[in-house]
Amino acid sequence: MVSRRRIPDILKAEDLLFSRLDDFRVKANMEQSSSQNLHLNHYSFGIIISAYAKCGDAVRAEKLLEEMERLSCSREDLKHLKPDTVKYTSCINAWAKSKKRGSAHKAERLLRRMEQNYYIKGDKLLKPNIKTYAAVIDAWGKNKERNPQVSGPRRAEDILGRMELRCSQGDKTVEPDIVIYNSVLNAWANYSHRERNVPQHAEAFLHRMINRYQEKKSNVIPDIYSYNILLKCWANSRNDLATSRCEDIFKMLKSQKSARANELHLRLNTVTYNTLLSAYLKTSNCSDYVVQRSNGLLSEMIKEANSGNVRVKPDKSTFKILREIRNNNMTFK
Repeated sequence: MVSRRRIPDILKAEDLLFSRLDDFRVKANMEQSSSQNLHLNHYSFGIIISAYAKCGDAVRAEKLLEEMERLSCSREDLKHLKPDTVKYTSCINAWAKSKKRGSAHKAERLLRRMEQNYYIKGDKLLKPNIKTYAAVIDAWGKNKERNPQVSGPRRAEDILGRMELRCSQGDKTVEPDIVIYNSVLNAWANYSHRERNVPQHAEAFLHRMINRYQEKKSNVIPDIYSYNILLKCWANSRNDLATSRCEDIFKMLKSQKSARANELHLRLNTVTYNTLLSAYLKTSNCSDYVVQRSNGLLSEMIKEANSGNVRVKPDKSTFKILREIRNNNMTFK
């Protein structure tokens, strides 16, 4: 990711680009120049838009995008500056990284503009691709607005639904993959502290994934990352059933036969254990049972790691959570 300290350098590059535009306008009035010999091309604009996107400066990125739109409509010899899918997707990524209020709305607005231009007007330059949709879903997953009428995960699911619809109509280029589905699940996990029934929504979404796979409507089936996200959703929730439900999911994953676990990528990893430990930490009753159960999980991780399963090797987070559980237990007593 580009550091925000690089923004002055990007501004210098933008100033240079616009100085070329000024030269072009002056010389064009004198009929002495064309856009080609002043190097006004997609590449010049694209580099700067991409740089702004990487440091999350969506306002400047979109301003440059709009300038490309304006220039491409202003003269015949500037039509080649019309922004394409790559430029729009870079701008959407910028809004996904931005912390400004309304960023997710602005990301989806650009997507809708692309959909309208491609699907209704037939503009092939603006066909949304899987990266475009993924960026908008990511933007809604990070949405922190406290507007009860706008739910980030529900908007993410709506966008996923549009992808599934396009795919069912024959456009396989926007077929959602496991990363897309997990991004929607993660949107629910990030929202779990706001509504008590969010974990249930997340579980329903995961079962929807399984049903679509079984009905051969999709090639995607939940993997261990999907279940880790579901565990996080329960662990972060205010639901009274959070700890017991995390235990149930964990036991279900452990009960998978090894051959099936390898096939479906359901082998437990350190994050799985740490998320269950995190659920124990957040329980209101940090009893001796919780401490014993946590110590048991640590012993299990160490035993598995020593036998060669490095996927479950304890890390810094493991020991940090355990210390906090023990401290809470002493306080509780």
